[in-house]
Amino acid sequence: MKQPILILLIFIISLVFSCPNGFSQTNNNSSTESRYTGPIIDMHLHAFKEGDPMLGLTHPPTLRGQTFKGSKSAKELQTEILKRFEKYNIKKAILTNADFWYTDVPETIINAKTNNLDTIRFLHSQGKLGAIAEMAPYYAGILADAPSQEPYFELAEELQIPVGFHILPCGPNNGIHLMPEMLGGNAC
Repeated sequence: MKQPILILLIFIISLVFSCPNGFSQTNNNSSTESRYTGPIIDMHLHAFKEGDPMLGLTHPPTLRGQTFKGSKSAKELQTEILKRFEKYNIKKAILTNADFWYTDVPETIINAKTNNLDTIRFLHSQGKLGAIAEMAPYYAGILADAPSQEPYFELAEELQIPVGFHILPCGPNNGIHLMPEMLGGNAC
């Protein structure tokens, strides 16, 4: 069980360092700023299919007071995100249930799913799955070290693929603020 925890830690660390804006460091002795400009792997990106209720939404202001308007279509979302891949030097990205993205840009997309174990194994054997993600049992009060999660980590270890495990704080403004029914009417 140690290797899956290591994979999880690597995933979390990767999330921290995969910010598309980079991290700036200011030298106390200088007013110059340096930014990371090397290649990036985005470890958590969402792809939506046409008709998904997240498309076209105006999201409430974030903690920084920013408001974002969602893309109107799945194709517009894909086009805009791929532009940012180029701009920020993002070379790979893990997307959950992103079959159509994978078909369009297989050299960039790592397709991920959280289906049952047999489906995950089958898709991996077909070359159609590169990660188990986005696991989100937290929303049901289940922690990463719960016995029910062990088979997923064991399979990830067997297949030598990463696991994307959703943990707190669940996104800006407590996440899923637009679809509280997904949480049984409760906020994070």
